[in-house]
Amino acid sequence: MDLIQNMFGQQVAGAVLENIAKKFGIEGGKTSKLLAMAMPLILAGLAKKTKDKNQAQSLASALDNHDGSILDRLDDAIGDKDVMQDGGKILGHIFGDKLGGITNNLGSKNDLDDTSVSDVLSNLAPVVMGQLGAAKKAKHIDADGLGELISSGSDSQKLNPIMDWLDKDDDGSVWDDLFDMGKNILK
Repeated sequence: MDLIQNMFGQQVAGAVLENIAKKFGIEGGKTSKLLAMAMPLILAGLAKKTKDKNQAQSLASALDNHDGSILDRLDDAIGDKDVMQDGGKILGHIFGDKLGGITNNLGSKNDLDDTSVSDVLSNLAPVVMGQLGAAKKAKHIDADGLGELISSGSDSQKLNPIMDWLDKDDDGSVWDDLFDMGKNILK
């Protein structure tokens, strides 16, 4: 949960956790573990997009459409069909054909079915994008500065441990390293 609190602040993080647990009937501890595993994956996927100029520009445009207003209406947004549909599209852009495997892995690590995990991720992704979009606008950041924004968090609270963890074995893929991290979270 620390990572989510760093990203959103304690009040918003608590509201996200509480609303997701309540709307989807997932026990709070499982929700907390799932969010703690999912957040680094989403941020790592977004960070990876910033390394390619065209993808960074596409992400910058997407963040222009996410102004942070979702954070003011979490009670209504969590579980909303349109929000979840948007979240599904975001996740598709971030993870592509790896989304099914990620969902399955997160489900097995948290003793949750794929549908529950998918619902949580589909709600979390627009919230993350909203927070990043609001920070991008407030700090007047362009596509070239997105990597720094994602690694530093919206309130300039460092999330650099995520970036340090990426691709620890220098194999060119962060996914194996992120799944290893997810296993360690549950220990």
